Amino acid sequence: APAIIKWQLRQQLPALTHRPVTVQQVRVNPYALSLTVRGLSLTETNGTPFAGFDELYVNFQLSSLFRWTWTFSEIRIAGPTANVVRFANGQFNFADLLTNSAPTSAGVPPPPVLIQNLSITNALLTFTDGTTPKPFHTVYGPTHIELNNLSTRPNQHGPYTIVANTGDGES
Repeated sequence: APAIIKWQLRQQLPALTHRPVTVQQVRVNPYALSLTVRGLSLTETNGTPFAGFDELYVNFQLSSLFRWTWTFSEIRIAGPTANVVRFANGQFNFADLLTNSAPTSAGVPPPPVLIQNLSITNALLTFTDGTTPKPFHTVYGPTHIELNNLSTRPNQHGPYTIVANTGDGES
């Protein structure tokens, strides 16, 4: 299964994103119903980085069958990166992703999802704006996000708090 998943990622992602993709490793644990993808990166056609991550770990729960909800005990993303560029003409480097989006099923709601632990660590967002006389460039991050019991189930409401901390200790 890992070789097939890796091959499919290398075949499908370039068609969807219009960008070359590399995948270093895919691991599947059928007993734990988990998937690990390491070293996925998308590059622009000129070779500059577009997006990627060091590691994605997903642990699916068999209890989904009984809850009628896609349940994940853990989704962990380590080292995600994104490079957003606004060109001098005002277009963004991701504009081509929006024009060729897949058709949606109108009126069909997505299945309910429960993510018991979502963890994003060392996220970096690079932003470049070429519309100004002197191009603006900045890097946001590293950012760490942890969410527990994130649910899209109808009538599931809970007290959620989001706290963002800067490297200077501000929040």
